[in-house]
Amino acid sequence: MNIKSYLIGIVGATGAVGQELIGLLTSRQFPVAELRLFASPCSAGRSVDMGGKKLTVQEARPDAFYGLDIVFFAAEGSIAKALAPEAVKRGCLVLDKSSAFRMCADVPLVVPEINLEATRRHQGIIASPNCSTAVALMGLYPLHQRFGVKRAIFSTYQSVSGTGLDAINELETQIHAYVKKETLQRKVYPYQIAFNVIPQVGSFGADNYTDEERKMREESCKILGLPALKISATCVRVPVLRAHSVAVSAEFGKPVDLTEARRVIAAFPGAVLVDEPEKLSYPTQLDFSRVEKCGVGRMRLDTALDKALSFWVSGDNLWKGAAMNSIQIAEAMVREGIPLRAPEFVTKWPLGDAASCSLGLAGLQWFVFRFFGRLAQLVRVPRLHRGGRGFDSLSVHQPVSVPDCFCSRFLFPIMKFVFAAWKNFLAQTEVAADRLCENFLGSD
Repeated sequence: MNIKSYLIGIVGATGAVGQELIGLLTSRQFPVAELRLFASPCSAGRSVDMGGKKLTVQEARPDAFYGLDIVFFAAEGSIAKALAPEAVKRGCLVLDKSSAFRMCADVPLVVPEINLEATRRHQGIIASPNCSTAVALMGLYPLHQRFGVKRAIFSTYQSVSGTGLDAINELETQIHAYVKKETLQRKVYPYQIAFNVIPQVGSFGADNYTDEERKMREESCKILGLPALKISATCVRVPVLRAHSVAVSAEFGKPVDLTEARRVIAAFPGAVLVDEPEKLSYPTQLDFSRVEKCGVGRMRLDTALDKALSFWVSGDNLWKGAAMNSIQIAEAMVREGIPLRAPEFVTKWPLGDAASCSLGLAGLQWFVFRFFGRLAQLVRVPRLHRGGRGFDSLSVHQPVSVPDCFCSRFLFPIMKFVFAAWKNFLAQTEVAADRLCENFLGSD
């Protein structure tokens, strides 16, 4: 049985989340046929290691997305807004970790353990939630399923890695300066972060809530499908390198039983119950750094609200809060057979109809190239090897990815240049070629 592999791109590959994506794609053995790394012009040309193989970072630009199946966006919202629609035009599924599209009505905001079905209505872009939202919901959602949440209060303890690599460096530099009794320099945060907590994550709005706090409120309502859910959040930056924690007080519609609450947390696939106070057992950020699931503990009946629980959740902001969640979405869509491409890019007939696809000689040439390039990537390709009397021995090697074949190395750059004027058309023919090839092989 052939296992289909995918052509993957990562935008923001040199950043903290981008680096985690590269590592997780390898460690989770996601079926990658080809990986292209993208970043800003100043980072283009850098070399990045992936499982012992050196990959060169390319400049992120629209034309670079041709032929890819999935593009992970691990960049700022402004970059996602500019480039994600361009990737979709070229037939890619975009999995975006930024806030650019989260609250768009036609963009699913997905945590796969909660609302994977939302991906079935995607139009090419699927968003991942804010890191603190994802972590908090790993504790709140299973309790909501059992008791029906009515309101929730979040207080976050967010590590500096949520801000990025510069913030990690600032915390480490300030700690070293403090030990050496030197002046502590700050550039990233408005206050010293070492040995301090800062009750501000994001910019303040007119209501004196920060945009991080607003994200937690709005995103939780959208993911849970509860637009009227009452949520208040206070987001705090703490001097921890990695992983976030959230203290949650939640009121429910049904009476809460503590034993039952622990049972539903333990049974939830996205959480680990760590709740033995008599043994001083509860989740911490260190314990849940680089861990797939989130830890839930400190569970107790709330003394200020009726039918309520207070509890604590810890989880890796770079994994479940960002990179891991996006990869889990892709894995689940592949596993469930959910189409990766938006409906408008899925043609009924491989070459499309005359109304939507004006097929000319140039387009036909591109289609043929794309078909055979994809065919080379999906099947075992016989190769002739030099024997004692020339090319007289035939052996079958592992599936050959597109960059390794002659077409991709020599014909692709030439044809891409010649047919640059056909950009919009080419995206449709690429999809058609992939579909025809995969139908021909029966790989789905």
